Amino acid sequence: MQLTDDQRAKLDDELRACLEAADDGQTIRAIVTLGQSQDSYNAAVAASRLDPRDFPSRTDYRRAMIDSQKSTVESNVGETLKQLRQLDLVLEGGSTTHTVVVVGPAASFAKSLMLSGVRHAELDQEISLAGAGPTI
Repeated sequence: MQLTDDQRAKLDDELRACLEAADDGQTIRAIVTLGQSQDSYNAAVAASRLDPRDFPSRTDYRRAMIDSQKSTVESNVGETLKQLRQLDLVLEGGSTTHTVVVVGPAASFAKSLMLSGVRHAELDQEISLAGAGPTI
């Protein structure tokens, strides 16, 4: 598959090689970083800081922090998540962080790299733990 320079700039070397060798329908699984610049994201998070003294319990404070984080992420990357789904890509994660696992056909994944909200992508790989054996 042919990739543009703009698409290549968003890829790690392993994912770039995988996409360039892929057929349009081959399934790709990648970890994708979404959103604007890290500075913009950090500013949004800082603006939504909560004071634990404003909550009756740690549990209430924790819930409020999670809700605030989800709201910040949604406002920062919600439109990009919608655009990825419109490309028939399956998304895992993305509700509390600006990182999401994207699974789908190589052709659709390559199109996703043209979205302004997609910042970086790298090949998702299985990780095996050294010495890990069956659990008894």
